Amino acid sequence: MNEDMMTRAERLGIAAVNGADGLTVESATEPVDNSVADSVTGSAKDSLTNLARRDKPVYYVHTLGCQMNAHDSERIAGVLEADGYAKASEEQIKSSDVDLIVLNTCAVRENATSRMYGTLGQYAELKRANPNLQIAVGGCMAQKDRQRITEQAPWVDAVFGTKNIGSLTALLHEARRTHAPQVEVATELQEFPSELPTVRASKASAWVSISVGCNNTCTFCIVPAVRGKERDRRPGEILAEVENCVARGIKRSYLALDKTSTPMDMPQETATHLANSSSMRTY
Repeated sequence: MNEDMMTRAERLGIAAVNGADGLTVESATEPVDNSVADSVTGSAKDSLTNLARRDKPVYYVHTLGCQMNAHDSERIAGVLEADGYAKASEEQIKSSDVDLIVLNTCAVRENATSRMYGTLGQYAELKRANPNLQIAVGGCMAQKDRQRITEQAPWVDAVFGTKNIGSLTALLHEARRTHAPQVEVATELQEFPSELPTVRASKASAWVSISVGCNNTCTFCIVPAVRGKERDRRPGEILAEVENCVARGIKRSYLALDKTSTPMDMPQETATHLANSSSMRTY
């Protein structure tokens, strides 16, 4: 996979445990570190106390995989913050002082299944140390495994598919009310992800989705199964989002799509306007 298509966490190969109190993620190259249980016990009481006293629940999104997952994680953050959540600080992440962990998964790589369940195993230790912690799983593995996730990892509170980002907070509220895991995985796209609130991960660059899904049936590719049929955005909508990014000071927009061999089919005038609006790359 092109390094530009990976999240910062995967480029750095962040280890599963960072110091004594680390709530971090599985390395992109190393096996799962099962010592996480020893890292969280000391901070459990503090986490429970902080949950009761702070005004907003704190979330942390762990992203695995490609540029579309990085883009989806921005939408996940936007949906959560629109519902009153606050992004965890580096210190809160290191001390495991969070109220919600969202694991945004990838199904493309060969070891995707073992990576996901290995990471969820670590989160089980966090859940035992802090019963108020909620854990949600989204992305392509959630779309692919669906009910299997809650069967093998019953400490997960919510499973949402690639087309159900907007339902995440409702699933979390219902899970807290019923004390039972909630699963919502749609097969048809109801709203384009770009219609959802967004929290950009960078102040200098932005992902702009121009298409989701794929109509090809390549034998080696799982994208059509987990991302669904191809659906393209109207050129005017793409242009409006890029112009909004430029107005907010963003210098570079990355046009993102699930297909890797689709030419951009838009009027020359729109393409020229896009090129003049912002420096862009297409993935």
